[in-house]
Amino acid sequence: MAISFSARFTVPLAGDHGDECGPIMFDRWLPLAEQDSIVATIDGLSVRIWLDASCIAQRPPLAVENIERARQIYVSKLCVEVGGLEVTDRLGHLTVTLASENDWTAEHISATYDADLLDEYSILGRRAYASAIAAVNRLLSYVRARKGQYWLNEYRPDKGTHSEFTRLRAMAKIADSDWVRLSIPGAFEYRAISIPEHERIIQKKDWQEITSHVATFKRPPLAGLLLAGAEELLRAGHSRAALIEAVSALEVAINRFADNADPERWEEHVRGRASSQSLKAHVHDLGLRGTVNYLLPVLYTNEQLGGEVLESCRSAIRDRNDVVHNGRQRLDPQLLGTQLRSIRSLCDQLERLQLGTVD
Repeated sequence: MAISFSARFTVPLAGDHGDECGPIMFDRWLPLAEQDSIVATIDGLSVRIWLDASCIAQRPPLAVENIERARQIYVSKLCVEVGGLEVTDRLGHLTVTLASENDWTAEHISATYDADLLDEYSILGRRAYASAIAAVNRLLSYVRARKGQYWLNEYRPDKGTHSEFTRLRAMAKIADSDWVRLSIPGAFEYRAISIPEHERIIQKKDWQEITSHVATFKRPPLAGLLLAGAEELLRAGHSRAALIEAVSALEVAINRFADNADPERWEEHVRGRASSQSLKAHVHDLGLRGTVNYLLPVLYTNEQLGGEVLESCRSAIRDRNDVVHNGRQRLDPQLLGTQLRSIRSLCDQLERLQLGTVD
């Protein structure tokens, strides 16, 4: 007889280990309501991600009733539940028995428990664990790319078992039983950011898009991933690599803008200046520099794209060419930081222009 089996993990993002993923930052809101949970299907299993008050990493502690007044809320862990698994009566009984086991030495485990049943149990636990981490990494990679929280890194899954399940406070539930400890035999070893610009912090209006991404697993936007990588490189002191990565992100965003142009969504004065086919051809012929210098200012006003933003992006392209073609070694980190912010701003605005949703 098949019995339902569920597993829970508390995945740490920051503060527990030196090699951390980084905290997720929210603005005056947290997805604490049940309907705010993210639900995804991974490897045929149902995975749910949610937050509770214990996930808040504020110092001094932040009371739930004060969330609406906090402009930067740090989330240092995620709660994850995996369902859709089934076990036999014997495997369910083993799960409950192992929950109270204190001696995890190989000699004791092999002498006390059936080896084949232990293998089934380990495979079950690893499958639940893999699906949980995959869902968490979908969330982290998307927020890193879409919101520009470049300090977020994917959680690196462990190749072992017992210590990792202990670290993630793994729990199991058999049918309607209480939650019990989930521990897998074997050993495995595992592995402060400054306050960012306000638009990088997750707000309530962002959550539906994030939820949809994790549930459907569309790939994170490439331009966003490249920009997050550039900002991480800049923070680490690799200015030349950061500039090259950032300008590559701008090129990706412009090409995507041209490839997905929909004149029906354009404002009337823009529709009269270009068709989707001519736009693609112009971007192709002019290249990145010509598009930013000439084509975009012809199609859109300074108010739409930002004159200072465009000029900063032009200077970034010039500096990138100087680095790549002339071997320039020194870059001003402060100027480069401004250029990266301008490139992100232009990438975001091109996406809105593509959809016809200009502010």
